Amino acid sequence: MKKVMILGALVGMLAAPAVFGNTLSIKWVDSSTSPGGPFSVVLDNGRQFNTFCIEQNETFSPGQNYSYKVSETIDSGNIGGANTYTPNVGTSIANGTATLYLKYVTGGFANAAIGTLKQLQRAIWFLQGYDGHTSGGGEISTLNDVQAFLGTTVSDIHNDVFQKYNGGQVQALNLYSLDGNTLEQSHLIVVPDGGTTCALLGVALAGLGMARRKMS
Repeated sequence: MKKVMILGALVGMLAAPAVFGNTLSIKWVDSSTSPGGPFSVVLDNGRQFNTFCIEQNETFSPGQNYSYKVSETIDSGNIGGANTYTPNVGTSIANGTATLYLKYVTGGFANAAIGTLKQLQRAIWFLQGYDGHTSGGGEISTLNDVQAFLGTTVSDIHNDVFQKYNGGQVQALNLYSLDGNTLEQSHLIVVPDGGTTCALLGVALAGLGMARRKMS
């Protein structure tokens, strides 16, 4: 019975959404979208997914390995230049950013050309409060620009696009140097159910293990 209790406790620990692991590798899906995403990420637990930068004025080196932390907060979100349009967001993910990223990871842009995905990155920067443009034109500086580039209406994105996202499902993947001393860029990651289901499962299994031990 001790094994069951220990297993439950371990599941609870592994389910905690704060950190999925220690290191990751990250590279461009297509370098023509430089300096933004999408990027391909492989976590040290084997999970693979694509992501986008949250901040326009932060830098990192695609093709390198990093340590990381998953959090609802964008670590030191104003390093490199504060966002200029959305003081309500600050170091948080915006509603519009979370909604667009969820649309992306659930296949909403599955057939999109790489140029459209480049514009998706610019839209995320804009929704996070940056000016949303990069060299080569194609500025996204209004919600109408988001609509024009992504083929969706403003109401399809979110009614309060610039407000802080509280859903918990989309969080910040904060990159650090391998020694953990230097903060790099922050990216987007989906945490299923905000980690709630897995955490509750861990608690339930731990409780079941303790109950069985008492009965034995």
